[in-house]
Amino acid sequence: MKAELKLEMTDVYGGDGIVRLKKLEKITLARKKKKTTTGSQIGVAFDRESSEVQTDVVDEKINTFRVMDGFPVLRLGGAHGKLWGAMRATGKQLADIGEFDSKAFVDRIMNMLSINPVFVPVTDGGFSEWIDEIKDEIMKPEDISKSNGHFRIDSIFQKMGGGFGTALPLYYDVIEKSIVDLTLTYPEQLSKQVKKLVYGLESGSHMNKMRTMLKILSFKEIKEKPN
Repeated sequence: MKAELKLEMTDVYGGDGIVRLKKLEKITLARKKKKTTTGSQIGVAFDRESSEVQTDVVDEKINTFRVMDGFPVLRLGGAHGKLWGAMRATGKQLADIGEFDSKAFVDRIMNMLSINPVFVPVTDGGFSEWIDEIKDEIMKPEDISKSNGHFRIDSIFQKMGGGFGTALPLYYDVIEKSIVDLTLTYPEQLSKQVKKLVYGLESGSHMNKMRTMLKILSFKEIKEKPN
C-alpha cells in the first residue's frame, strides 16, 4: 500500500554536516568604568562613568542546507531519514502511554515502512540566491533570529564538555515555512498503525533539532492493484 503525505513544516533548521562561513561581529569586551574625583578647591566628590565595547569580526560556521539544482533539500525520506526518525520517536512515546503494545512493535512497523523521495526540496526556490546575497555582509549580534519573511539565521546554545558547564552558540540557517510531498509504502495490514504514527507527528517535537513543528495537510492512502 502507498500513501501520499503532504506536510507543512515550520522552522526548518539546516545542518547534517553542511556548513557555510559567515562574517559575524562579536562583542569580545564590554565594561563600564566609574571614577570618583574630589575637587581640591571645593572638596566635593563627583563621579565620572565611561563605557568600553570591543568587537571582532570572525568567520563563523553556519549550519546550512545541502543545495541540489538550486534548491535547499532535507533528507526527509529513506530508511533512516528525518521523517522516519520522527515517526519512530513518536511511536515510542505512544507506546509509553499504551497506544502500541511495545516499543519493539514500533520498531517492527518502522522496518516495514519506506519513505520517498530521500532528499526533499524545502522551499519554492531562491535560497541559493539568498545565500549569495548575504554571505559577504557582516552580521551583528542583534541580527540573529531576525526574519526576512522567509529565512533567518538562528543560534542554539550547545553545552560543551568539562566541569565548567560552558555553553557556546551554534548558528543555523532556518527556513521558516515549507510544504513538502512524500510517498509512504507499507503493508496494507499496518494501515491503522501507520496513520496513528503520522498524525502523532503533530503533537510532538521530534523533528530537526526538536524545533520543527509539523502539520498534516493531507494523508491519502492508495491501494495497489495485485499483479
